[in-house]
Amino acid sequence: REAGRMIARQLLSDMGTAGKVILIASDHGEHFQRERLEGILEVLDQQAGMQVELVTSAETREQIARTVNEVLNREPSTRAYIAVADAFAGVIAQEIGKRYRVEDFFIYSFDSSPEMLTLLKQRKIDALLAQSPADMGRESVRLMVEWLEGKHLPLDPKGYFTDIRIVKAEQAQ
Repeated sequence: REAGRMIARQLLSDMGTAGKVILIASDHGEHFQRERLEGILEVLDQQAGMQVELVTSAETREQIARTVNEVLNREPSTRAYIAVADAFAGVIAQEIGKRYRVEDFFIYSFDSSPEMLTLLKQRKIDALLAQSPADMGRESVRLMVEWLEGKHLPLDPKGYFTDIRIVKAEQAQ
């Protein structure tokens, strides 16, 4: 949820507190996406000038492209997009780039995959929320070993947290 809050605050910092934002998520409704969405909405709903629309799509590149094009046709003045699943950001930037200068849009994503970092360096997305996969792996193994040895029972049902941070395009250069 905090990841969603962080992305939403970054969008407000870059774009201001008025405008329309399209959130594009998977139609599968994965838990992590629902949590991100709740965090985003928690922040953006506090701004009277912000209009937020949630759009869902299947996860194939073709379906994401079709969804983005439908939104571009229906909402041509919208300049802000948040890809709630990282696989969507590249397609969003690609489809926008076929019609407009992608640099004129605010595009945000999650996860620092190689594709996302490339898009960030090319300034095709404005920022992403980077996680700490190595720390996540170390913490997971440590907790699993402690659990198996009976040292750490029960595990916290709220989960365990590792560092997340916003990475802007200028930081990726």
